[in-house]
Order: sequence, then C-alpha cells, then structure tokens
Amino acid sequence: MQDTDRYLLFTVDEQVLAVKIGVVERIIRAVETTDLPDAPENITGVINFRGGIIPVLSLRRQFSLPEINTRSGEDFIIVKTSNRTLVLTADAVSQVVAIPSENIIPASRVLSKLEYVQGFGKSEDGIIIILNLEKLINLQDEEQLSKTLNKISGDEKVK
Repeated sequence: MQDTDRYLLFTVDEQVLAVKIGVVERIIRAVETTDLPDAPENITGVINFRGGIIPVLSLRRQFSLPEINTRSGEDFIIVKTSNRTLVLTADAVSQVVAIPSENIIPASRVLSKLEYVQGFGKSEDGIIIILNLEKLINLQDEEQLSKTLNKISGDEKVK
C-alpha cells in the first residue's frame, strides 16, 4: 500500500507550487496589506484577518521572481506553521490533488540549498514544487518578524 498525501496546488509566475492541505486554513481574494517596517525581505506586509494580524509572505520575493503591481487576480492562502499563521501570495489557486509518496523526489536529492522546498512532485502536467512551510522563514528572519510584530501589536492579536 502506498502513502498518498493531499496537496493544494497554486501558481506563482506559471510555476506550480503545493502545500499539504492540512496546513491550509483558508483561501481568500487578495486584500490590501499594511506595510511592515523592519520586516524580513520576503514579508510584504500584514493583513487583519478575523481580528488577528497575519504577515504576508511573497513567494515571488522568496523565489527571486519579478513583482507584479496589481493584486486584482491574486489569491491569499492562509496557512498554519508550527510557529505562526502566514499568508502566502499566489497568482491563482487551482485544485487539491493526491500525490503518492513514490511520485515525490526529496529536494535534498536535487537542490540541497533550498531548505524551503520539501520536494518535487511528478504529475502528468509536469513538476510540482512542494513547499516546506517550516523553512520559508529562516530562524533569524523569524526572530526579526516576531520582534516587529510585537512592536506593532499592542492589544492586537498577533497570529
């Protein structure tokens, strides 16, 4: 019997990315973000969602892709890591798929330096980059983000 996990597929600059469906809290249309001074480079700001302040992580910045000016068609994927809730930016969310473990190549066998990539899924349509959410923000950036969020949070609930 083969292990199969379910993943949410989405695109960023025509690249298909995935996260395990169990970490996804919600998918919403992009909303206006508030700038976050002194935030790590890949954090573009924060949003207020259900009374909580949630940092927005730009996957375009994470992958050194060109920024786009409009958010009209963009989706926000709200995910939960072991440290915090984050918003991931996506050009479009497409579907949920099951990927057998035998169809996933661990990232360490391909690109050992990209810690935030868990692996590469093989599908009929091509390669899917499976993200490791725990590594999207490195330890130093996590500490910087926590300090920055604590400064602005006041009585606000920081997620």
